Order: sequence, then C-alpha cells, then structure tokens
Amino acid sequence: MSDTNTSNPRDNLRSNTPEVQKYELLTAYIDNELRDSKEIQEIEAGIKKDPDLHNRYLFEKLTKQRLRSSKNNSGAPQYLRQNVENDIANYMKLASAKHERTVNQTSVSLNPKKHKYDDPKSNLKRYFMLGTAVFVLLIISAFAINFFIKKSPALASNDLVAVSRNVFDKVISGEIPLQIKSNDARILADSMNKYLDFEVFVPDVKDAELVGGTCNEINGEKLAHIIHKKDNIFIYTLQGNKDHVMKEGSKIVLCPDFMENVSKGINWFACLKDENAVAVIWYKNGVICSSVAKMESKAIADLLTNYKAK
Repeated sequence: MSDTNTSNPRDNLRSNTPEVQKYELLTAYIDNELRDSKEIQEIEAGIKKDPDLHNRYLFEKLTKQRLRSSKNNSGAPQYLRQNVENDIANYMKLASAKHERTVNQTSVSLNPKKHKYDDPKSNLKRYFMLGTAVFVLLIISAFAINFFIKKSPALASNDLVAVSRNVFDKVISGEIPLQIKSNDARILADSMNKYLDFEVFVPDVKDAELVGGTCNEINGEKLAHIIHKKDNIFIYTLQGNKDHVMKEGSKIVLCPDFMENVSKGINWFACLKDENAVAVIWYKNGVICSSVAKMESKAIADLLTNYKAK
C-alpha cells in the first residue's frame, strides 16, 4: 500500500539547512501537517527549551490565528486571501533565511563575540519587529481586499451586477427560456407586471428588436429580465425595484461605489469590463437595472435610450 497519505506535504519544500529546516518544521507543526511522531516531539521539546523557537512559535501561531479570523469575515475570493497568506509565509521564510545567514557569517568571524541573536531578549525584539511588519502587511492587504470588493461587485452572489452577468450567460446559452415572447413593449410590460411588485419599464427603442422577457425571484427579490437583439448581439437587462435595492439590508444589493453614484444622481455608468461582456447600471421610473451585452458601455446606453417616437 502506498504511504502517500502519511507523508508530510512540506517534505519536498524543506531546506537542507538545519536552521531554516527547524523553522519550516515549526510552521508545519503549527499547521498540523507533521506526521512523524519524532519530529513532533523534537519541535515540542525545542519550543520548551529554545527561547528563540518559543518566541517564533508564539508569534507565528498568533499571526495565523488573526489572519484566519480576519479572512472568515471577509467577502474576498479564496485566491485573493490565499495570496495574502502566501505573501506572509514567504516574508517569514525570507526573514528566517536572512537570520541564518547572519548567524553563519558571525560564527566564522575572527571576533568570536556572542552574536546578538543568541540573546533571547534580542530575539523577542526581532520577532516584535517582524510582527509589526506583518501587521502592516495585513492592514495593507485589508485595504486592497476592500478596494477589490468595491470595484468587483461580481464577488457577491446577490449583487445586481453579478446576478445580471450570471443570467446573461444563461440566456446566451439557452438555459433560461423566455416566459413571454413579444416585440411590443406595452404588451410585454403589462404581462410582466402581473408577476412583479413594481411597474416594469421596457425600453421601446429604435435600433434593436425587443425579443421578450421573463420574471422570477432571486434571493427572495422579484426581478424582471428583458431581452433586446441588435443584429446577432443580445442586450440583456436585469430590472428590480429601485427602492428595494437601495435600502439597507436589501436582498439584492449594489456595491458601495455604485450606491453612492445612484445617490448622487449619476446615471448610465459602466462596471469593470470582464472577459465576456460589459454591464451598465441605470435607473428610470422607479426601477434600477443592469444591462449586459458584448458591446461597449456607451453603445449599450445609446441603444437603450434611443426611444421610438410615441
């Protein structure tokens, strides 16, 4: 039987240098990744007897606990949180390697004075400085994560833009059928209003054909889905009750930057472009919308505001 299940996942990454290997064993011990009972006993004994290892153990364990606690409350994606954690781990590893080189250089010096890193108090000070650096890194990372969330509303599953992009993909692939097929804006609106708790607004435009629409509930909020088509390009619009979406604690939300734009009266503004399509936020007659198409944002706005003459 293969013994791969009992191997230490860090084995292939360990340094051959005893000093660095000791620190890597400590990290594996903190992460509960050590499998060898002798290594576990060796590290536990070292923590008790070696002040330097003891200080590092306390610092690294506390840092990781704080990091895990912080990321559990963060809406950032897993890959972004993992990058932050990896950066901290690499920083600590580089610090360990630098410390070892300094100790080795001192050991071959012609002046055999006791090195400052042999002093437990100096080690504690060094880890305090290292802890301060990591704390600053965590603060910077928190700001970066917050900025990323604000600028990438698709991170939230109940965000208006995220929902619109998700439904757009399903409309294009044919996964979502249209309940009501009509190229008459008035007929489509009257039919959709029967299923909604707000008055839908169907853009009756010159430069695109109205295909139809459908209604459903997402996260407990009633929403309208409207499809236009220009040549071979679909323009999909997700529409919801503006008062509901703008209210605190809403079931369908907007990211803070977009909420601020709407509050200031800014209309027809684009989201960050993803690899598939552009989303544009707009509002009119008590509804708020995210229109998605494989077009430039200005082209979407121009098309959906060029109404037919009544």
